[in-house]
Amino acid sequence: MYGLSKAEQHTNTRFISDLMDLDELLNKPVRELSLGQRVRCEVGAALLHQPEILLLDEPTIGLDLLVKDRVREGLRYLRKELGVTILLASHDFGDVEAICDRAILINNGLLRYDGGLEKLHSLTGPARTIEFTLEQSTPNLDLVLGGGPEVESEVTEDKLVIKFDSSKVTAQKIIAAVTASNGVTDFKIIEPRLEDAVRELYINPDLKELPKA
Repeated sequence: MYGLSKAEQHTNTRFISDLMDLDELLNKPVRELSLGQRVRCEVGAALLHQPEILLLDEPTIGLDLLVKDRVREGLRYLRKELGVTILLASHDFGDVEAICDRAILINNGLLRYDGGLEKLHSLTGPARTIEFTLEQSTPNLDLVLGGGPEVESEVTEDKLVIKFDSSKVTAQKIIAAVTASNGVTDFKIIEPRLEDAVRELYINPDLKELPKA
């Protein structure tokens, strides 16, 4: 390994093996490795010389969920704990959210966004959704819909889906109204996804090139 002493080779290999879970793969022929195993080994090889900057192009493409989580966990540790700068090119927004704290979006050569993920999320607007699981199939919506046009409902079997404008009514108020007049066994608040914000940037003609956030 060019430029590394024997001690550095051993120390770095041990650290990377633990980080990417490579122990059982170190002495295995490359031709016998699965796609996920090869990706973990390739990322590990890129880390041997302790780079300050790591360039990655779709590092989790084609990987199963467990391997993908392992790769993301290792890269997140490198960025947060060791201060490695990671430049990630990816269409997988799960990668972006798990690894990065800043996003740059380019469309047709135009810079559409450069800033933090929280700011990017906010571009989806105030629309939010809460999905309730009910004891009965016919819910009482009087208290809920009394909130006005900013609240919409949809009923499917034992599910009640409430869509609302979070700038005009709070999730707490919606939950209180539904649980006060219905038997609720479970509920979940569905936040807009990061890809929804990206889609909004790409298709909304009113959103011009944005300054760094």
